[in-house]
Amino acid sequence: MPGNKHKSDLMLKKYKDSSFTLPNGTYEAEMHGIELHSNFQPIYSLSHRKPIGYEGLLRGIDSDKHSISRLEIFNTLRTTEEVIELDHLSCYLHIKNYVRQTDEPNWLFLNVHPVVLMGGKKNGSYIEALFNDNNIKPENIVIEILEESVDDKDKLNEAIEYYRELGCLIAIDDFGKGNSNFDRVLEIKPDIVKFDKSIIKDIKYNSVANRMLTNLVSLIHECGSLVLLEGIEEEEQALKAVDSGADFVQGYYLSKPNRNLLVDITSDAVGEGGMDLSHLCLAYQSRVTQREESSARKLNAYIVAFDEVSTAIVEGELVEIAINHLLQFSGVERCYMLNRKGHQLGKNYFPEDHADLFPQRFAVLEEQTCASWFRRPYFRRAISEPGKVHISRPYLSMTAGIVCITLSILVKDKEGNNIVLCCDIDWSDR
Repeated sequence: MPGNKHKSDLMLKKYKDSSFTLPNGTYEAEMHGIELHSNFQPIYSLSHRKPIGYEGLLRGIDSDKHSISRLEIFNTLRTTEEVIELDHLSCYLHIKNYVRQTDEPNWLFLNVHPVVLMGGKKNGSYIEALFNDNNIKPENIVIEILEESVDDKDKLNEAIEYYRELGCLIAIDDFGKGNSNFDRVLEIKPDIVKFDKSIIKDIKYNSVANRMLTNLVSLIHECGSLVLLEGIEEEEQALKAVDSGADFVQGYYLSKPNRNLLVDITSDAVGEGGMDLSHLCLAYQSRVTQREESSARKLNAYIVAFDEVSTAIVEGELVEIAINHLLQFSGVERCYMLNRKGHQLGKNYFPEDHADLFPQRFAVLEEQTCASWFRRPYFRRAISEPGKVHISRPYLSMTAGIVCITLSILVKDKEGNNIVLCCDIDWSDR
């Protein structure tokens, strides 16, 4: 609208007049006695092994020469008008400082304050004016949204649609913190979901959290969004990020925020305080190789014994006797048999120390003589390829409440009946 454009042009002129440049060409500004400047933190693609964008971070220096964060600066403001002005000034500084340093087609991530976001096109038109004035393409801008801070979902959706129509990408920030959830991801359909740093903070101490991260990343991918993990502060977290299948990473371990774009985007080398992403990839490859070799060694003993049991059953040995050998192996949770429809035949066969190993709170699930396991992939794979030992992916056992894998094979017993022999193995430490 002409009125909004005129207002945006006036605001743009205001910030041009009020900002100043340092001898090195850096743009800065001042508001309420606080010196304002841009910091940029690289965002890396793990597959490309280089930065694919930078997040613009507002920083300030108060009258006592203390550095203060974006949140602290906004907390000094008293009116909605001041919030809008500071948010616009922040975007102005980030874009001016960004375009003066690079003309590469990277993403610039911009945080938009919820108050400004709720103004929709009325406030957003200023961004459009900034794009035109600096000859920057909207598709190179990622608008970060703290959607949990917005109560009016209709206005939020209208604002998102406005930025999307401009050509900008949309990112949900701090996913996993507060009330953010999958409902909002499905509704907003962001291009990128930024996981809150709390998700990966203590992951190296918690194997369950590690598995959850992988599943969360997979679920977000199923929703049609890319995943960015924030808060990468040490190598172990970086390796977990690689293992999770996340697309992008950001954090102090990789590179600290700086007024300059520290990283040469054509190089594998990261900025000050960081490391070479090629080294990270090699470290991950080495870890995966060791893990797979260890798993293969562990699995091989089970597979050999399981194959011997199935052979004994085919040759006429009673199932109860044949299975007993397998139940002696440490880590075997239970053995059981299914018919061709996936219905369980008879009882579960447990190790002698079953009562000591498995929690009694799951005892109600032990009786499974009427159970159907047709939905389990290990059953269907056994049916599709008779006589071959199949190994499931890790999953949660209903019997013991632990992560397990299942070996399965379709064989004929001494009466000529087709049965699927199954063996659950504790895999919770993998």
